[in-house]
Amino acid sequence: MIRAYVFDIYGTLINEDTIETTAEKLYPGRGRLLGSIWRDKQNEYTFLRQIMGRYRPFHQIALDSLHFAANAAHVILTPEAEAWLMDAYNHLPPFDDAAVLLRELQQNGRRTVALSNGSPDLLFPLLQNSGLAAYFDLVISVDEIRQYKPSPAAYSLALDHTGLKREEMMFVSAHGWDVSGAASFGFRTAWVNRRGEPQEELQLPPDFELNNLAAVAETL
Repeated sequence: MIRAYVFDIYGTLINEDTIETTAEKLYPGRGRLLGSIWRDKQNEYTFLRQIMGRYRPFHQIALDSLHFAANAAHVILTPEAEAWLMDAYNHLPPFDDAAVLLRELQQNGRRTVALSNGSPDLLFPLLQNSGLAAYFDLVISVDEIRQYKPSPAAYSLALDHTGLKREEMMFVSAHGWDVSGAASFGFRTAWVNRRGEPQEELQLPPDFELNNLAAVAETL
């Protein structure tokens, strides 16, 4: 039986798309492009730094990515704009069905675990501000071991903190690469594929492919 559900945070429970709207307020006509590049570059930099063995906390990766995005979008990033945009990452909204799902899982006796590439200085304020912190039994940042997902060591943190076995955990993410990494590690997986994207060609398909978070409850 699945005894714990392990969740990615950014893009899975928290809606990162809103950062484009936020950036557009600062840079009309260029902000959406900046926001899109910013989000994509964060993932790319975690992958590159993992491969190169040159770890930096996610807060710094977010800042480096913002600098790149500003240059790529051809906007001037003042210290005030930088501070405002970085603070916006602490106030991203949850998806509408996130709290409902987490509450239902807990009511059904399942442990709820957050496992994120986010550094604690971003992750914990975000969960508090979004109202989701109360629905987690454990919140784990990979900063603890300085290994980003999809490194097996990052997924292993969920086992270390819960004492459970791989087969007793369901990993939930909206990112195909993250689901593949968790499947490779040995977790059962649920992919929240909101955009109807094709599966990654990594020969590691999800156990469940779902349209929204609410459907995750069906895996009970």
